[in-house]
Amino acid sequence: MKGTFLAGRIQFIEAEIVRFEGAIAGLVDGTLESYDFDSGQTRQRATRHELDQITKHLKALYALHDVLEASYTGNGVVVVQPCF
Repeated sequence: MKGTFLAGRIQFIEAEIVRFEGAIAGLVDGTLESYDFDSGQTRQRATRHELDQITKHLKALYALHDVLEASYTGNGVVVVQPCF
């Protein structure tokens, strides 16, 4: 059960990463003026001015993916943060 659940979550996160990368690319190159994110629970509109927030969320998705992948495969994850 745990392996099936983690595999499903990993696939979902990977799909979200692809979606966010597409939104960022469209907003940066000007093919999109805004992008609607619909999680099924909430709907948000992002514009070029909010690229910083979208990029931070993308980084968080990658971090979550790494943790889930490590848990799924039995490998470890080392998180290093500055202490200043």
